[in-house]
Amino acid sequence: MQELRNVSKHYHEATSDSTCDKKGLGFNLDDRFSCLSLKLSLDSWKGYFGHSGCTTINYFEDSKLVKEGIVRYLELNRTQVFNWIADQIELSLREFREEAIKEAKRDLEEVSKEI
Repeated sequence: MQELRNVSKHYHEATSDSTCDKKGLGFNLDDRFSCLSLKLSLDSWKGYFGHSGCTTINYFEDSKLVKEGIVRYLELNRTQVFNWIADQIELSLREFREEAIKEAKRDLEEVSKEI
């Protein structure tokens, strides 16, 4: 997860040469150079017992402004957001590893009983 934690550091190292005159780092700046692309939606709906249909609950009059606000927030908090994501990934990997070890021990115990 170091790549997430070091995005800005890596960028600054890669662009510190004085002959580098074209550079950029940020959300939604130029999709020709995307190192990460994702679709994000905020979904809200409701439905009622006995009816199969659902309807959207929330609407934004100007979703473009909301999108720009989210992008701006992500840009201003990029380091914290990436560090939080890296922490969550590392936590999930530790939990996965611990579960895999428990499962392997159970399997080994079962095999030992059969021998």
